[in-house]
Formats: sequence, structure tokens, C-alpha cells
Amino acid sequence: MLGVYIDCHLSWRTHIDFVCKNLNNKITLLKHYLTDEMKQMFYNAYLVPIFDYCITIWGKPNKSSINKVNNLQKRDARLILNKPVRTPTPGLFKQLKWLSISDRCKYHTSILIYKTLNNMAPLYMTDIISFSKNDHYSLRSVKHNDLVLKKKPKTQFFKDSFSYYSISIIVI
Repeated sequence: MLGVYIDCHLSWRTHIDFVCKNLNNKITLLKHYLTDEMKQMFYNAYLVPIFDYCITIWGKPNKSSINKVNNLQKRDARLILNKPVRTPTPGLFKQLKWLSISDRCKYHTSILIYKTLNNMAPLYMTDIISFSKNDHYSLRSVKHNDLVLKKKPKTQFFKDSFSYYSISIIVI
């Protein structure tokens, strides 16, 4: 499949369910057929691309359905390191040098913003994200090259959008 699934409510549940199904099918190989050395390579080659595909759009941490994908990543960590089900995952992620799903989303969003601001992304991205510019007044945001939104958010739907979310990551 190339693309993403969006339902009639502009929700990502359908896409996340597809991602989880795809991940589950591949995770079974981690359990049965691979040696310990091959498990980490398999994760990086086959599972990470599934996690990362369009994560800047569907992977915002404020979505409740993202927990399904997060739980699968935790399961992968336990399988690769042959740990019991109740083993806390922060230590496992550190040992494997992995980012959590929400951190992966922030990481890839930050890269996309960097590319946009340095003219390395498609031109339509500059319509979404830009530096504050004002030739008439000496404002703090202009001096610090702050990112600005073209439009102010008035609805929760807009606050869930990529443009609002991406700027909130950089501001933090």
C-alpha cells in the first residue's frame, strides 16, 4: 500500500488499524524464525519504515489511538531482548537506542520543518510554515526568527493539524 487511510470523520483510526495489522503480521517473524542478532536488523529494515511512513501526519502524541502503535513498539522491544511481558520499556528503549513513537513523530516533524525553512522541502510546505517577518516594527519574534502560523487556530480541528502541531514542537 502506498498512501494513508482517512475515514469520513477525518480521523486516523483506519490508517492506524492498518499499520497495527501490518506490524502484527511482521512481528510474528520476530518470535519464531529469527536469531537474536537478526531481530534488531529485521526491526530496522522492516518495522521502522512502517512506523515512520507519514508519521508526521498521523502520529501526533495527542491522539488516543496512537497507543496501539506504541504498545506494538514496546512488544517489539521485549521480543528482541527476550524480556518478560511486564518488563518496563524505557530501559529497553535506551538499551536498543530507540525513540518512542511520540518522539519519532517529533523527530521527523522537526526534520521536515528544518527542510522547509532551508528550501529543501516541496514549495507547498512554505505556505504552511514560515518565519515571522515585519519590516515596519521591531518585534521580538522578528529578532529571534520565530516560526509563525499563517492563520490563527479557532477550532480543535485546526489545532490537530500539522501546521499547528509542528510549530508547537519547535516552541517547546
